[in-house]
Amino acid sequence: MFSIMKRFIAQPNINTESACGLRSLIDTSKECIRALQTLGLPVQHWDGILVFLMSQRLDPVSRQFWELSMLDTNVPILQDFLKFLESRARALAASGESQATPSKRAGHTANKLSVACKMCTGDHNHFQCPILIAMPVMGRRNAIKKRSLCFNCL
Repeated sequence: MFSIMKRFIAQPNINTESACGLRSLIDTSKECIRALQTLGLPVQHWDGILVFLMSQRLDPVSRQFWELSMLDTNVPILQDFLKFLESRARALAASGESQATPSKRAGHTANKLSVACKMCTGDHNHFQCPILIAMPVMGRRNAIKKRSLCFNCL
């Protein structure tokens, strides 16, 4: 039991946005949680602790997105956190994992207009915001209303 807990807690921090890093965090965490369940431990009551420990491993941008996606002060549910991580990993994989790095073609650097997202202040348009994309429809609707953004633009 202690070796499983040690493996869960000793997972490396993800220093930069990385789909691979997020996938590793998800897979290792799920393995450890399943192993603890098999041993008969009441992990179904540990959501707050497990989410906290896992969120401490996230890169700063993903952690900020997670914090922004929580619309209330209730204890986070592990399944919601895992869905967020899956969605974030898919978004990073689809975008090539490095939105901040300009692409280089034939020795030239492609300049990109700097746009501040109205959802998370990231360097992208608000309709491309990974936080917004990761939310369920009703969550998006509430977040858009809360920030007084235009539904048509999104």
